[in-house]
Amino acid sequence: RPPPTPEVDKKKTTTPASTLRLVGAVTTPRLAWAVLARRDTPHDQIVLHPGEKVDGATLTKIEHNAVYVDDQGRVERLEMTEAGGPGGMRGVVSARAKRRGANPPTTTPPPPPAPASQPTNPPITTGPSPTVASSHIARAEYEAMLAKGVAWLAGVVVTPWHREKELAGYQIDFSGQRADLKKIGLLPHDVIERIDGIAVTDTPKVTQWVNQLKNRSAVQVELLRDGQTLILNLQVDKS
Repeated sequence: RPPPTPEVDKKKTTTPASTLRLVGAVTTPRLAWAVLARRDTPHDQIVLHPGEKVDGATLTKIEHNAVYVDDQGRVERLEMTEAGGPGGMRGVVSARAKRRGANPPTTTPPPPPAPASQPTNPPITTGPSPTVASSHIARAEYEAMLAKGVAWLAGVVVTPWHREKELAGYQIDFSGQRADLKKIGLLPHDVIERIDGIAVTDTPKVTQWVNQLKNRSAVQVELLRDGQTLILNLQVDKS
């Protein structure tokens, strides 16, 4: 049973000033995460799961087009709009109350390019064709993994990854204790760009893909590893 929608402090959430913007969100019965960005540094994006904090506020709930944050007992709602955002995602209008000392709000459409001084990822060099690797997992083990839902991501750090200042994928980092991730072919510092041909920055399509995971017999992941493109084919065996 989904948790009830938090009560919103309407007096506070109608304040036009904001410090955060919602770049994208994925919510399913099993998995949910949101990508937020600070308005004064729009390319500095943060991936959060329910219960995690950003700037002292706790992400309490994720919906299809909005998230709720609890800022010292004051619940605020950040809503998405249809305006274009960075990396192909939808831009947002935030209902977050202005924090003391925060920068003045910016406007949508998307923010201007970051200054030249902002660090960027090094250029990627790829060979004539991507490397292809394969791995296998039993159906029962695969379904048990999905049944864990968002708990399966515990201990995994997900960081937005940019190419030429545009969101292009997500880098994953985890400790050596996650043998299940290594078994399906993933390694720390891998940058995931596409899943079954879908760009991971395309939030609506990723949401549909996650909803259909249980019935899949194969999953293909396109990622960058040590600057090289790798196609990882995961086969779900019947037994």
